[in-house]
Amino acid sequence: TTWYDNWRKEGMKVMATKMNVDLIENGANAFKQVRQVREVEGIHIKSHQREMPRDYIQSFYWYGNNIVDGIARKLVEDAKMSRASTSK
Repeated sequence: TTWYDNWRKEGMKVMATKMNVDLIENGANAFKQVRQVREVEGIHIKSHQREMPRDYIQSFYWYGNNIVDGIARKLVEDAKMSRASTSK
């Protein structure tokens, strides 16, 4: 959450330039709550790359990140479809 904390220090001017700020804030807050009861570590993943990294550990993280991204995209798509069908 170091990058998130830096955004907060810079103020809303920086936050206004970021997408999905509400999701980022919720995620950062949840991460901080988990850290109070469990030892967890956040790591940087080089994501949104077409080719898998050659390093085994980085490729493992890259693959997992792609799976999570796919799930997130599907959830957003389903939510949009649900909102569209209920607004008719």
